[in-house]
Amino acid sequence: MHSIHAFLRQALWLSACIVPIPAGAFAMQTANMLLVSMLLFTALGTLVPFLYFGAQRTGYGAAYGKLRCAAHLECALSVFAVMWFSVWAEAANGSSLETGLGTAGSAAAGAAAMVAVMLLIFAMDALAMRVYGRLKEMREGVRQWLTLAFLTGWIPGVLLLTAGIFAAAGIGSTFLFVLFLAGGMTWLLYLKVLLGMMSFAFYLYFSLEGPRFLRTIQVIFSAALWLLLLYAPLVASVQIPGYSAWRTWADPAYLSIIPFLSDLWAVGLAYLGGRKITRWIGDAAE
Repeated sequence: MHSIHAFLRQALWLSACIVPIPAGAFAMQTANMLLVSMLLFTALGTLVPFLYFGAQRTGYGAAYGKLRCAAHLECALSVFAVMWFSVWAEAANGSSLETGLGTAGSAAAGAAAMVAVMLLIFAMDALAMRVYGRLKEMREGVRQWLTLAFLTGWIPGVLLLTAGIFAAAGIGSTFLFVLFLAGGMTWLLYLKVLLGMMSFAFYLYFSLEGPRFLRTIQVIFSAALWLLLLYAPLVASVQIPGYSAWRTWADPAYLSIIPFLSDLWAVGLAYLGGRKITRWIGDAAE
């Protein structure tokens, strides 16, 4: 199932279903068509594999079923988010996507770049599934904790990490990153809350065992505790008076912002707390 040949065969024919239309739009090399090309590529690159993986019954990766759909959404949306952010940063520097290669050359260049992006996404899908296969060999609690942290924080974490790398490398304008910090962080927080609520409601509920009532109780309390842990450091940061130098390195808000690590501790404590409360309720009900 993990044959490189089977992976490439599947990835390339899926790319052949996705790339031609966006590449054709890219070849037009006008501002509107370049935007249309990126929109089509993002939509098709996300939806076509998602629908295929959901309906797939045989072939490479079929054993993972709907879990591969979830992994694909996380991987694809994170890659496409970085792609859009990169284009935005380059546009701030006055760059554009125009190639100057003519229609045929632009189509070929666009198609090659899009196939490379799709191969990266499919490789990330496959890696995520192999890692999940290893997690299934671990204890249930560890598997659920790490999977929830991935589903909740992967996309916001990748975007934050990309913004930090771009800032350190001097890619994009200073105004771009000030704008991102002023408004983008708020939207990333909203995105994390949305992903977190969906992950607790769908993944955790269906991965738990036992009566529906107790599973619902654990999901509700785990999600509520996670929200509390997510916002508590931010509220504490706002309430601390003054702007001392120590806050540059040790501001409480970092506990909710640092990519990936913030998800591991918050999800872990929320999961443990929700499970403990559910056991108390279950014992009291007996």
